Amino acid sequence: MYLRLRTSDVWEIRGNFGPGPLFKALSLVCAPDDILIVGSYWVSEDVLLQLAANEIRLPEGYEKPFSETFDLNKSEYPGGRFYVFNPKETVLDRLAALSVVSRGGVEKDIFFDHLLVYREGRPLIPLVYFHDAFSGETRDASTGGTLYLSGHYSDQTINAFAERLGATAELVDNPDLRVQG
Repeated sequence: MYLRLRTSDVWEIRGNFGPGPLFKALSLVCAPDDILIVGSYWVSEDVLLQLAANEIRLPEGYEKPFSETFDLNKSEYPGGRFYVFNPKETVLDRLAALSVVSRGGVEKDIFFDHLLVYREGRPLIPLVYFHDAFSGETRDASTGGTLYLSGHYSDQTINAFAERLGATAELVDNPDLRVQG
């Protein structure tokens, strides 16, 4: 899944935080009516039921402001799909609890590998983008993709977010807007 952040600068978050702390920290940067989307190539049946219990439904014909590539990967990941939530405190707590699930008691897999947040409206405001989240072997944010937050957030808000994660934040040029030369 891909969502372009539209600010010239974005906050890049670096650190060794896990998915549970990330979901809990999102309460600092999300309004309860924002749209939180997590994408997964595979989840177990029990996790799928728990996700479905908290998921909201987008209206029929809703035009997604993000691209998703699950159709391209269906042969390798036939169960791939995305899940849509309002990031209310109770939902974030449930997602944090689900963020690491045991498979066979030996190996741990995270139920998502993409995360985005946006605010509805005209214009729609992209807020958070984390592609290939926690995709490395250590299952922390030091591996996989980079967590970006919109440049709309204040220093104070981002510092509180990063502190809650035990991470650092740096305002950088938006990589989506960099001119290739």
